[in-house]
Amino acid sequence: MSPLRHSATLDVTAEQLDVLRAIDAETGLRARRAEARGLLGIDPALPGPGRYTLYGARFRQADAPGMTTACDPGDLADLERWIAEARTRADVVLVSVHSHEPGPTPEEPGEFLREFAHRAVDAGADVVAGHGPHFLRGVELYRGRPIFYSLGNIVSQIELADRLPAEDYANLPGLRQPTPGRYFDELSGHGRRLFAPHRRYWRSLVPVLTFDDGELTAARLHPVDLGFGAPVHRRGRPRLAGEAEAKEILTDVAELAAPYGTRVTAGADGIGELDVRGDG
Repeated sequence: MSPLRHSATLDVTAEQLDVLRAIDAETGLRARRAEARGLLGIDPALPGPGRYTLYGARFRQADAPGMTTACDPGDLADLERWIAEARTRADVVLVSVHSHEPGPTPEEPGEFLREFAHRAVDAGADVVAGHGPHFLRGVELYRGRPIFYSLGNIVSQIELADRLPAEDYANLPGLRQPTPGRYFDELSGHGRRLFAPHRRYWRSLVPVLTFDDGELTAARLHPVDLGFGAPVHRRGRPRLAGEAEAKEILTDVAELAAPYGTRVTAGADGIGELDVRGDG
């Protein structure tokens, strides 16, 4: 297990950057940095022209507002080294990455994650399997290697935990005679919030990949149903999705994969196929 830190930069227009400068000056934040400026010879909040570091965030002047993320160069280099090492020791190298952070939309991965996935393949990975946001994201075929930006939840049974730390119970002071089951029931608003009322958190995929002499020759996608709407003690266990559910899952995945130039089709047997001949 290795960390993959990343930085976020907020793009703002010239007018918005002027507003940030005014807030910095008029609230007294700039005055508080006087000692740092004297010691460093520079203002730590002004790393360069058109750039500002304020409120713990990085701002950059741009034509239009937005946000971008980038991998920490040191972490990325360390990970590339060990992926390359694995390449010398295995027929197939699978890199697993846990990342919740979204890109422009919740369904898109952060820019840093796509950067990492590409560099992982360049370093020797045959498959990159992402997880973290608890729902499915798109699939990309990069240099003939599949990148699953999130496979969602394969198992989701946190509500069946046998023990909880005292501080969790303390966060719900109105809970009487606390038990794990009562805690999660109260936390979820009796099934009205968090994961329980949202179908997309109870769907997943199990890819079955076939390699021949190091080349990906087939990728079958098995839709999985985790029991949306079932009682707590019955949901969260993976099972093959029924016909209607499988069709919906594969339709969603095909739409999520399309922006990467990756084609996903659904077979009559309810199993999807990743077009391994394409290359997004």
